[in-house]
Amino acid sequence: MFIETMEDSIKIITALDSLMHTKRSEDDNKKVSKNFTDYVKDAFNLLHLNQKKTENESQDLEKNDNPHSTLNDVLVTLQKNFLSLEALMQIRNKITSGCQEMMNLQI
Repeated sequence: MFIETMEDSIKIITALDSLMHTKRSEDDNKKVSKNFTDYVKDAFNLLHLNQKKTENESQDLEKNDNPHSTLNDVLVTLQKNFLSLEALMQIRNKITSGCQEMMNLQI
């Protein structure tokens, strides 16, 4: 369920980005190498990879497969993932509240 919500967030951000840049000319596309959507997607992908890494490290620790893996390493990596997730959730909440404010504007 968590990955579905991440994918939904990426779809919403992509849709918002396409709405914001519908009238962009080809010259503008050449000037902008990376936009906000790309940064958010990269952050989601990095979070996903870090979660997989943490999962593998914890499984190695449980099975005692890697003698260099310690509980401290797993807990530090887990805490980093938690902080990354919290930051991404705050970004998502800001985007959602911004969209709601735009929908409530009187024209």
